[in-house]
Amino acid sequence: MDKPFDFETCRVLVRGLLESAPNCWQSWSTQLFGMLRLYLEHGYRLHVWDSRIAKQGVSNVHTHPWELCSLVISGELRNTRYVEREDGELFYGSSIQPGKGGGLRGNPMIYALHAKPVEVLTPGSEYRQTPEEVHSTGYVDGTVTLAKRVVLPGADPDRALTFWPVDSRWISAEPRASTEGEVRDITRYALSAMGK
Repeated sequence: MDKPFDFETCRVLVRGLLESAPNCWQSWSTQLFGMLRLYLEHGYRLHVWDSRIAKQGVSNVHTHPWELCSLVISGELRNTRYVEREDGELFYGSSIQPGKGGGLRGNPMIYALHAKPVEVLTPGSEYRQTPEEVHSTGYVDGTVTLAKRVVLPGADPDRALTFWPVDSRWISAEPRASTEGEVRDITRYALSAMGK
């Protein structure tokens, strides 16, 4: 995937989107990993991360059905990649249909996943994920990221993998429509954290 971002241009555009968010709050969705999401053109999405909208007990260890490139506009993101390894932590894993109306699509299997060192990403940092990479996302509240997703030829855009610790149960993080209050409060907080 070509380098899709120019940081300063993106920062100005994103600030404008956040400032206008309360006026078009119906365009936003709430992803229960803890982020507001706004779909833009050409495969771009704006994410505003906030733990107040994370569903308690949700595991966000997962893969994507597409290639992903993400730019941190403000705040701090912590990306952890996992590899299968015999001495890894035990997780259940299952195929999932991501997005609204999705859910588990297979019988869970046990995986041993080893967490690689955490990648700490600050404003201007980019990271990429290939569809087969297992990862989880941590964040500081108010973090804003701009992501571009590309569905590769032959890939199934409606299939990913989700993982959760074997001593817990799977909890859906299915997205839902955002409320006016969520969009107003969370984008206002993100703007204040972004500064000038």
